[in-house]
Amino acid sequence: MQKLCSKHRQRDGSPNFRAWFDQFAVSCLFAIWILLGWTSVPFAQPLSQVEVTATSSGNIVEFLDGDYAVFAGTQRSDASDWELRSTPNIDFENKSGQGSAEYKSMVGRFQVHRDLLGEEFVAIHLIGIRGNISVSVNGTELFRNYAEVTDQKNSWYRPFLIPVPESVLKTGVNELEIHSFTIKTAGIGRVFIGSNVALQAKQYTRYFWHISAPRAANFAMLAIGILVFLFWIAQRKEIELLWLSISVAFFFIRNHQYYTEEIPFHYKLYSDITVCANYISLVSLAAFYLCYIKFPHRNKIIALMFLVGLPVVVRHLFINFSLSIYLTSAIVLSLVAVVAFRDMLRNRTLERGVLGLGVSVLPIASLHDLVMLILHKGNGHAMYFAVFCGAIYSVAFVTSFGRRSINAISALEHSQIVLEKRVADTRTELMKSEAKRRELLLKQVMATERERLMQEMHDGIGSNLTTALAVARQQKQPTETISVLSRALGDLKLTVDSLEPVEGDIMVLLGNLRHRMAKDLNDAGITCKWEVKDCKPIQWLDATNALHVLRIHNEAISNCLAHSNAKTIRIGCYEKVENDVLGIQTYIIDDGDGFDAQLAEKGKGLVNMRARAASLHGMLSCNSKLGQGTDVRLWIPYVRQTP
Repeated sequence: MQKLCSKHRQRDGSPNFRAWFDQFAVSCLFAIWILLGWTSVPFAQPLSQVEVTATSSGNIVEFLDGDYAVFAGTQRSDASDWELRSTPNIDFENKSGQGSAEYKSMVGRFQVHRDLLGEEFVAIHLIGIRGNISVSVNGTELFRNYAEVTDQKNSWYRPFLIPVPESVLKTGVNELEIHSFTIKTAGIGRVFIGSNVALQAKQYTRYFWHISAPRAANFAMLAIGILVFLFWIAQRKEIELLWLSISVAFFFIRNHQYYTEEIPFHYKLYSDITVCANYISLVSLAAFYLCYIKFPHRNKIIALMFLVGLPVVVRHLFINFSLSIYLTSAIVLSLVAVVAFRDMLRNRTLERGVLGLGVSVLPIASLHDLVMLILHKGNGHAMYFAVFCGAIYSVAFVTSFGRRSINAISALEHSQIVLEKRVADTRTELMKSEAKRRELLLKQVMATERERLMQEMHDGIGSNLTTALAVARQQKQPTETISVLSRALGDLKLTVDSLEPVEGDIMVLLGNLRHRMAKDLNDAGITCKWEVKDCKPIQWLDATNALHVLRIHNEAISNCLAHSNAKTIRIGCYEKVENDVLGIQTYIIDDGDGFDAQLAEKGKGLVNMRARAASLHGMLSCNSKLGQGTDVRLWIPYVRQTP
């Protein structure tokens, strides 16, 4: 500088104007260089690597790396060593003591230029953040999920959406800082910043599949498990229902970590219970399925699965090696899936197929979750499917059980219909039996009454008429008196015969008449020929109708005795069809003198006979010619038609 100035001095020893100007310019440039170097110190840290996704609602920026500091305790130390790491960053080692009450913290610091965020409202979207977290932008805290440091938050599977006020952002580079601390594992998962509208869509989708859907599936599964347990209480012999309810209970405990925000007790104990419940639930599921399909030696297999799992569970409790439990569970599930597939091939029914598919889905989902856990360590990149499988196989069981219940209900309804039909038939039979009993009782009463009347008529009226007739004959009373007494005694005999219980048998009725008239026919010198053929009983032939039949035939025989001078009389009956109706034809034929039928039609006796035949719904015919005898025929139907 001095040399430069000395070259431009004036001759009189004083510096000229140009030399002064050059010296001033060099000094200003040097000062500007120093100032720029000093002001550039805060921005010496490079910006974070990001991946920008443009959407219709604005840009979404995901941080691919950041500066991380890991330290013990919950308070950040300015002396913490910062290290550039990829994002997500999950640190499973607890340097401050595994399972102790001391906390482990991780702080992530990310830089992004304001121009990448666009002009829209800005929000931060976090996935896979561990434990208690707080979020700051440019030194201003915007969010924390805990009130006290001692709160135990379960946030690893819960997405967060944090709006960023415009006043917090500044032009140029903005710094985002996330602080995570927990007793066991600290970590920061995927970190997004960008358009609030675009990130809201991601938040809603993530929250549904990570929180709402697992919670709904878990409580639906629990409700089914409670119903299954109640079914087991009612049906203690169906042990598979107990195994399923146990599986559902432990699966509910195992899935509680997916949607709960508060850890109810010590972090390590909660984690151990969750991991161990996974194996117990899966073994109980295998026990349920083996019992449901009645697999051979199932009790020994179930005991073996529990014995194999015992050292694995103990190992996890002492050295915290949960991967061994997950691997053992995957092996058990795979074996059960093989059994289910084999059973579906052998028993191709809807019940076995639905339940077999429900059980087979679980090992596939578990294998997927195990791979995702190994590859991504729960950092937010993966979604887990096994959380839904408990509800799937529970619904599959309900479908299968519902199908079986529907079949049972259908069988029960069919049995009830059959039972009701049998009851109705039995009731009908009882009614018929009661009707028959009453009819039999009525018949017995009527028979008793008939016998009483017959006895009274025989011992009383009959005896008196017989005595009167004998006295009249001894005293040689007038012929008219003796005839009247004889007719009265004959009518009494006919009435008594009509009261005899012949059960509708017309042959018995005619036989009684023949017996009554045998003496009179012998006294008149008339030979009786009996030509009766077998005929079925007539159901409607009661005492009144039987009296009509007897009086018709008695009138015919009496006319033969009184007027025909016959030597032979033929009495008979046979079945005959008249006008397409089956009935019985009776006849009384003599070889006497006969009579003029036209004149007889005007007589009172034939008119009365026809009237009696009409009351029987039958037909009477009387054919006679002088010197050729008389043929009287009566046809009566088996079944009387309603006129």
